[in-house]
Amino acid sequence: SIFTLFPQTKVSAAPSSPTNPSLSITVDTATNIHFNPLILNSAFKSQAFGVKVTTDCRTGYTISLSDQDEDTDLKSANPLNTTNIASITADTAAANFTAGTWGYSLDNTTFKPIAKKSAPVAVKTTNAPTPTTGESTSIFLGVKSAATLPTDTYSDILEVSVVTNYVPNTATFLDGNAFSALINTNILANTNNL
Repeated sequence: SIFTLFPQTKVSAAPSSPTNPSLSITVDTATNIHFNPLILNSAFKSQAFGVKVTTDCRTGYTISLSDQDEDTDLKSANPLNTTNIASITADTAAANFTAGTWGYSLDNTTFKPIAKKSAPVAVKTTNAPTPTTGESTSIFLGVKSAATLPTDTYSDILEVSVVTNYVPNTATFLDGNAFSALINTNILANTNNL
């Protein structure tokens, strides 16, 4: 058999070296929203907590949010109190909240339903690395009280997760001279490999 190289057609593709992007996340401590009993019947309040992400992933990251389980209600700390604060069921303006409901927002204006653990929602997606100092996102929790709510502490646990976005494999074509040098060094110079 004969192996022939034509120097004028020196083109090749090789995968670029894999990257191992770094990722770190910092979430503010628990967010508490307090109501004065005198305005309990009609009060809407919101409070933000921060999520700070740092990554060098060239395709960015995605922040997801969900409840820790399938029950998205804020529950009473008192086991004898069976009244809960339910999640809103559709996007709702802060001014239009139904009494005894809660939700989350990125702009503190339009609130969204709390997602179940089985169906987390992507609250933010980027397409580039963060600055080396990181990038912060505020997530607002909004609650509207109700006259029927007994005075108590109502709580739930939310899960925030961050993943780097998919980085596709890429191929880089070498110029003819670089490809020819690789052939000469790795194949022609070593007849055992040929």
